[in-house]
This record gives sequence, structure tokens and C-alpha cells, in this order.
Amino acid sequence: MRFRNLLCCTLAACSLHVSAQTPEEVKAVFPNAEVVYTNYEKTLTFKKKDGIPVAESDYEIDMMMLTDNNSKMVSRYRVSHSGYSELASLDAYSKIPVKNSFKKIKVEDIKTSSTQQSNIFLGDTKESVFDFPALTQNSIAHLNYTLLHKDAHLLTPFFVPNGMPVYKTSYTVVVPNGIYISYIVKNDFENVFQFSVEKKQKETIYKWTRNNVKNVDDYYTAPDDRYYMPHIIVYVTGYEDKSGKQNFLSSLDDLYKWNFSFTKEINLQQDPSLKS
Repeated sequence: MRFRNLLCCTLAACSLHVSAQTPEEVKAVFPNAEVVYTNYEKTLTFKKKDGIPVAESDYEIDMMMLTDNNSKMVSRYRVSHSGYSELASLDAYSKIPVKNSFKKIKVEDIKTSSTQQSNIFLGDTKESVFDFPALTQNSIAHLNYTLLHKDAHLLTPFFVPNGMPVYKTSYTVVVPNGIYISYIVKNDFENVFQFSVEKKQKETIYKWTRNNVKNVDDYYTAPDDRYYMPHIIVYVTGYEDKSGKQNFLSSLDDLYKWNFSFTKEINLQQDPSLKS
């Protein structure tokens, strides 16, 4: 089960409006579920910094506890980030039902530490871990966070989260004039994503939505998710600067030039011992 989860904290309380989805509405779609993503939104916004494309990802996530059985087990959440995708903000709290409203209990204790990935010799990946406090039946774990992508070459694909059912999810990409993108939708053989494009005066907004997604069983010996799960890859092909349009990742040649830039200053003179 690929939950992303959290750590213990105490509390600031206030009342909030009722969730957009009631427990009854969610149970009608997923009658056997114990925890459901009632909302999972990602918004990728491009901009320029020093004339070069950069981006930021804004996440808004709600998980509803439909029973008390696993409320504590799924209370722990992890947000991954790194030097290239810097965690700019994080706000998390529990919404506990009280009569016709909710009481908000804010996450206060967030622990950040370095993590080591098994397929990477040395990386700078970090993990911010926390617990949603006081989760009970019909309560909601709410999370907003923002990642700043310092290099637009290194964007991650969008996957619908797995590990629990998803009532509603969306992926929005905001592209200002002067930046050009392309996208690939992988493994969507049944057209499960609903797609729209909205052109405005200064930007274009691409949006993919999907509702009522059942959990997919995860097998240890199965191929990587990218092999069979529907997902969306967005990448920058070019941008405008004072000299005109510049290529970014429009071709395999662009990818080679970018990779070569990391090594072009290495071994400029022949090393006799290495040659030997």
C-alpha cells in the first residue's frame, strides 16, 4: 500500500465549512473503502527566472477517513523534496467533524531528514514527515504544499496516487506566453483522463481530470508503475528571450546538449596514467 503519511503534533482549533463531499457520497462510490482521497490536485505553473524557464508545483490533498479502522495507520504522511525541487511551503491539518462543521487541528511537528534511495549512489533527497492529529471516522486529513523546480529539465510525471481509492483528481499546467511545452499521456488506452485547453491573453491552461479511481493492487515483482499505469509527462520544448526562440527539450539533440554541458569541461587534457 503506497500511502504517503505523517507524525504527532498538537493543536490549533477553529471551525471550518463542511467538505465538498459528504461521507455518504463517497461511500456510495467506494462502499468497501476505509480511506479515500476525496481530492488530489496538482498545479504545475511555469515562469521565467533570469530569462530561463523554471516551474513550481502546488499540491492540494484531502483524505477522508470512512472508518476508524485505519485512521491512525494512515495518519503519517511523507513529502519528498530536494535541492532541485525545493519545498517552499507546507500546511497540514486535520478536520474533525463537530455537529454540522469541522474543528481544525493544525500539524505542528514536522521532521525533515535526508533519505537515501536504493538506486542512487548519493543524492540530496529529503523527506518531511508528520502525523495528522486526532483522525477519527469521517474526519479529513488536509495538506497543501509547494515545490520549486529550479531546473525545468527535471520535472516529474503526474500519476494518480495509488494505495487507496481516489474520488476526484486533477492535473493543471499553466504556461505563460513565451514558453512552449509538449506533453505525452502514457498508458491511457481507455481514455480515462478528461482533457481541456483554455487559452487566455497571457497564458494557456492545460487540464487533465479523472474521477472515481479504484485502488490498483501493487505487487512487489511487478514492473515499475511507469510501465503500465496511466500518467502524464509534460516538458518544455522552447522559450523566448531577447534573441528570439530558444530550444530547450524539443529533440533528442537538445537532451544530448544539456547532458553534455555537465561533462564538457572534464578531461580537457589527456591523462597519461589513465591512457596507460
